[in-house]
Amino acid sequence: MTPQLQILLALKGLIQKALPQADVRGFDGDSSVPEIIPAGGVVIGHFGDPGDPDVTLNPPTYSYRHRIPLEIAAPGGVGGLTLDAMLPPIGAIIAANPFLGGLCEYLSVEQASREDETRDEISINWADVNVFAHYSTTNPLG
Repeated sequence: MTPQLQILLALKGLIQKALPQADVRGFDGDSSVPEIIPAGGVVIGHFGDPGDPDVTLNPPTYSYRHRIPLEIAAPGGVGGLTLDAMLPPIGAIIAANPFLGGLCEYLSVEQASREDETRDEISINWADVNVFAHYSTTNPLG
């Protein structure tokens, strides 16, 4: 398994742990937006872009700053889990485990950008969050 996939799956596990009521999808497969946002919200992780590596020689080492985009949605209104309740646990669990058990050199997160959407008269709150995994490998293909 490539370092990228190991990091993505570990991040997915962290988010599932932080938000046990949420539908956490993507990262390694289905990244579709559900028709109905469940009461626990939804987090969709995308593979993202490892970008161009910084390369050092002897031995060749490829250092990446892999951007992993997350789409986070919560139903609006009374009874739904709001984004304000979903975002802090994600930030807290990343801060508590910034090395993903040794899979990466550091994991960081950017401030969320937010927007509201209305579908069939139902309010949905969305946030886009970028997580950055900093890691190095001697084999850029895995």
